[in-house]
Amino acid sequence: YNIIRTCKGFPFFMLEKSKTTAEIRAWFAQQWELLSEKYVEEYSAGKLDRMEKMFKGLSGKEEVVFQIPMQRPYTFYLPDLPTRTFFDTREFRLAAVLEENYEMIKEELEKVLTEDESKFAEYRGDGIASDKNRMTNKTGTWKVFYFWQQFLEQPENTKRCPKTFSLLQHLKNEKLLLGGMVCFSSLLPGTNIVPHTGPSNMRLTCHLGLLGCSGTKIFAGSDSASFQEGKCIIFDDSFLHEVHHQGNERRVTLMLDMWHPGMSELEIDVFKQLMQNSSSFMHPDEFFHSLKLVNPKIQ
Repeated sequence: YNIIRTCKGFPFFMLEKSKTTAEIRAWFAQQWELLSEKYVEEYSAGKLDRMEKMFKGLSGKEEVVFQIPMQRPYTFYLPDLPTRTFFDTREFRLAAVLEENYEMIKEELEKVLTEDESKFAEYRGDGIASDKNRMTNKTGTWKVFYFWQQFLEQPENTKRCPKTFSLLQHLKNEKLLLGGMVCFSSLLPGTNIVPHTGPSNMRLTCHLGLLGCSGTKIFAGSDSASFQEGKCIIFDDSFLHEVHHQGNERRVTLMLDMWHPGMSELEIDVFKQLMQNSSSFMHPDEFFHSLKLVNPKIQ
């Protein structure tokens, strides 16, 4: 299975050959042995039961069974994690802080759009739809300006928005997942993002509306929400979801990943350790996508 693409300039360990499904499963089995030994007291107390189930699925020892039909993350699935499609933003201090700083973030966004719009790149898709090399309808345009992408800070971009960058760094204490994706997300009028899922149910996605939100709606599972400038939307992107932009202006949001509130600090620590260990096994830009080979039913 050829599941690794060459990425120039990547600072960590580079692989010389691709990994097979058997090798990936064996690696996850080994990782669980190491992690359960490292956290042996917590493991013995049953505090890592959900993590153990996840690793059994990743290592091929158990079949991955989704509890909700329209929820199907394509990589990491933590069983027994209560969730819903959309969350009340009042439950999250992160949302309040973003909304309080809406004008500042919008000002830096507008400066980027005015001075160098070319810094917005075509969105490189993930999940189901990207396997067919499409994330939008044929006439749609989805572009992003990354602050972080696949665990890596984009310094050229963060320097262009110093106030927003500083704010984001301080939000780490509010469950912001800086190892995930943080970006300005731009849709031109008439763009429909096709139905797709995110990689894991252990995270939520937050959008702060910045520009041109009128006429733009997101659908997740059997529910929906409308974007508003200066307001946040928080949803679980492991549900099948899509976006329709029927407005007349470019729509831009600040899009970021955050930890699912149902996860314990221990589970977060274990997963962070797994991600750290993975850098010596597989390129992080491909790590998530490779898991489709481990469990094809996730696709």
